[in-house]
Amino acid sequence: MPKSALYVLVAALVASCSGGSIAPVEPTPAVSPTVPITASPGPSPTADVCHVNGVTYCALNPAVSQATIGTTICVRGWTATVRPPASYTDALKRQQLQQFAGRHQGDPQWNVAGTEEDHRLSLDLGGAPMDPMNLSPEVHRSSMLKDQDEAALGGSQGKVCRGELTLQQAQQELISTWLAAWPDYAR
Repeated sequence: MPKSALYVLVAALVASCSGGSIAPVEPTPAVSPTVPITASPGPSPTADVCHVNGVTYCALNPAVSQATIGTTICVRGWTATVRPPASYTDALKRQQLQQFAGRHQGDPQWNVAGTEEDHRLSLDLGGAPMDPMNLSPEVHRSSMLKDQDEAALGGSQGKVCRGELTLQQAQQELISTWLAAWPDYAR
């Protein structure tokens, strides 16, 4: 067992026995041994990639960080445990389509049937499951392309879980490729 994993295990045991918490001595993420750790430190772990220079692009799930990817996004099937019910997303989509009606006037795809309520920053990349700032209607023509990019970056088989990118690097890549200021998509 790597030293960092052993330290995390010991710290967790001590914390649970003492009722307190212990700050780690070394800045090593607590991930399972099957999840590789990226050699480069990447961007600051405290930066919020969804809010840059006063512009909102999405919303983050506070339970997902570089330190928790081994127990969240890198676990096959984890997103199903946090995905909101269709009744919630369908109602939100109808509400948002009414809000955005003037913006997409004349485009026949911008209706309930022509769109899906999409997580702007995917659950696989640590997007907030139910925050309306992380959900907005997306026309079907772009949804499959965005889904492919999301899968390549996040989830149990993506670049983050293979250790090729940090979580924050992958989030920034998806945001720069697909998202404009909320609530519109760049594409």
